[in-house]
Amino acid sequence: LNNIDIYNNVGLIVGDDGTILRTENYGSTWNNISYGTSYDLIDVKVVNEESAYILLESGSVQVLKTIDGGLSWQEYSIATNRTWKAIDFIDSMNGVVIRSDGLRYITEDGGVTWNTMYIFPGLKNIYYLNNGFGWYVGYYQFNDVTLGQFIRYDPGNYSTISQKIARVPLNDIYFSDSDNGWAAGGNRYNIAGINRDVLLHTNDG
Repeated sequence: LNNIDIYNNVGLIVGDDGTILRTENYGSTWNNISYGTSYDLIDVKVVNEESAYILLESGSVQVLKTIDGGLSWQEYSIATNRTWKAIDFIDSMNGVVIRSDGLRYITEDGGVTWNTMYIFPGLKNIYYLNNGFGWYVGYYQFNDVTLGQFIRYDPGNYSTISQKIARVPLNDIYFSDSDNGWAAGGNRYNIAGINRDVLLHTNDG
């Protein structure tokens, strides 16, 4: 199992070999949903009780969309032969997909069309609030030094803020509002040859 997302009482879990699990009671019970693929499912975003998006690693299809609670799925192609990392949607129409080489794909029509923008190589995860504020995390490699990196996107003035922090990659990020957020990172060995994990918190975005 690779990822989970929950909206109110409805949640989805995705995993390898096309695994999709759905709950309608806050996770008390889970049911298998059959899509009919053996590809690994990477990430999932539940927009509401009926709509959800899944990111998968395949040759021709990268995004699955349901508008009926998982009974049927629509397939969308973005680009082939890439390493996909994460997907997020702020509503049923506006969403973002990232891949590890630093490209961000944006849709404003529910996945029908996608526009690209370069962020930074080493992208690992994203998080968007419903008001359009977004954060991108990953790592920056300079010679033998690895630094955690994040970018904050402000929809109000279409600006971004980029910082390099922590001497480990940042793997995940979550914000409860536009100011309060947490980022988790780590690697197996740091420069001293030992494990190192970090949990970062901000109260100013």
